[in-house]
Amino acid sequence: METLKKALKLEPSTKAIHAELSKLVKRQAGENETQTWQAKPAQMFGENIAPFLTPPPKKPSGISWKFLLGALVVALGSLVTSVVLTARN
Repeated sequence: METLKKALKLEPSTKAIHAELSKLVKRQAGENETQTWQAKPAQMFGENIAPFLTPPPKKPSGISWKFLLGALVVALGSLVTSVVLTARN
């Protein structure tokens, strides 16, 4: 942890350092599914704590609108095709 903090102070723009520090922090925190997001104190990570202040991504709930729209288009296409084929006979 200390080595990564020193590396972050020397090279604050390096994404690999941020990624490794983030992994280490998650590993130390236990990172379980029920854990809620909380901002960590600035003194723990040094001056550049922006990568650690992002909340976890939200999980989509239910069926997406894209899926429903696609299913509707397929259903309407099938209906139109059957009507056209029936009208030809």
